[in-house]
Amino acid sequence: MTEQDVRAIADQTFNVHPELRGEDQAEELLRRTIWRLNQAGIVSGRQRNPSGLLSRDKLCVRLTDGDHAYDLYGLQTPLSFSFGEVFPPNLVADEGIPDGAAAPINVSPAATHKYVGGGNDTGECDVCHKPRFDPAHAIPESKTNHAYDGGEQDTGLCDICQKAKDDPIHAPAPIPAVTATNDTNDLLRAVLESNKRLEQKIDMLLAEIKN
Repeated sequence: MTEQDVRAIADQTFNVHPELRGEDQAEELLRRTIWRLNQAGIVSGRQRNPSGLLSRDKLCVRLTDGDHAYDLYGLQTPLSFSFGEVFPPNLVADEGIPDGAAAPINVSPAATHKYVGGGNDTGECDVCHKPRFDPAHAIPESKTNHAYDGGEQDTGLCDICQKAKDDPIHAPAPIPAVTATNDTNDLLRAVLESNKRLEQKIDMLLAEIKN
């Protein structure tokens, strides 16, 4: 889930409740937004201000890169929508107020990213702080042949697919033989495919030399 998803749901909730525009109604609007975010699979709650008080117009959410707090409204009558990040985030769990005034928004699928172990690889990603084998690291490249990438501190596992160095996925796919043909297009495609496989093999050899 992304910040764009949070903003889209908060904005829609604001717009479908024109009756909630009084300054004293900000908390109800906030909690309806929190309920809809939780329904969408985004862990959400109230934001506790540095003073220790729960904010009437700020929410806190848990995204893939950690907690974030956002100021949703300008506290005046009528309320205005103003989406801006505030610091530090301090998430207080809240179920929110059930809200069926609008159809759910389809949020973006959880993004994946390459595992980064850094110079002191402990098995926890330096980007998302999740274990090496978490689905968050199942990037598209991990499902096809690729050169082994041991990362900054090679632990014997590839940072692309989390498999051992000698796994067949790190071997370049066979280079198809170029057969005789009278079709120029077929010949051109075969040559391009051969070059692509050759480049993969060179990448693998360079990676081995580097490691």
